Amino acid sequence: PEIRSTEIDRNIENQDFETAKKLINEGIKIAEIQKHSGTVFQFEKKLLAIAVLEKDIQLERYFSRKFALGQTLDSTYYKQWKSTYSKEEWIQTIEEVISEVTKKITDTVKNNVFNNYNSLNSNLLYRLGPIYIQENYWDRLLALVQKQENLTTILTYYPHLIKIYPNELLDIIIPVLEKEGDKCDGRSQYKDLANKMKSIIKDYPQEKERILEVARKLKLKYPRRPAMVEELDKLF
Repeated sequence: PEIRSTEIDRNIENQDFETAKKLINEGIKIAEIQKHSGTVFQFEKKLLAIAVLEKDIQLERYFSRKFALGQTLDSTYYKQWKSTYSKEEWIQTIEEVISEVTKKITDTVKNNVFNNYNSLNSNLLYRLGPIYIQENYWDRLLALVQKQENLTTILTYYPHLIKIYPNELLDIIIPVLEKEGDKCDGRSQYKDLANKMKSIIKDYPQEKERILEVARKLKLKYPRRPAMVEELDKLF
């Protein structure tokens, strides 16, 4: 692939795009047979580069979308994909994508007896959350975060929502903090929880008592967890 890649680059530089694309497509077929997904990706990136040079909008959209919406959202390719549309076209396009993703995840979870409501919401947030952040769809992001019961997941989106929905965000966090305390086991987890509570207090100084009340509840519920009590006491 290294030799092929060098030859492809030489043809691109000479603007012999047809030869370059022929070499790329042959390379992709070989890489797919050998199950070298990384090599496939590198060759497909070259197809995207050629599409830009040839002003092939459809192909540019195809590959930039594919790379943008991979296992995780790639903001660089997302912006490239978005830039190929007018404002009005993009609104329609991204709404169609959101609908497609929602349907696909819903159908997958529905057909899997081992999945549940929480799994549905977690998967929707994982796939749609990054899109909502890119599009500043903060109300939609909040709606998904409100359905979460995992503190780490909620805190992932915390920086994006705190300035826009501070009160709503705190209302989500408070009950989850107590549930997190119920699940904690061992000093490292107690310390992590206390540190998270300390960080939240820093962001919500006026709501300090609400967070401390959670700490008090946990101390009363688990007096036989001296390590937990010790870590939580550091908040006072």
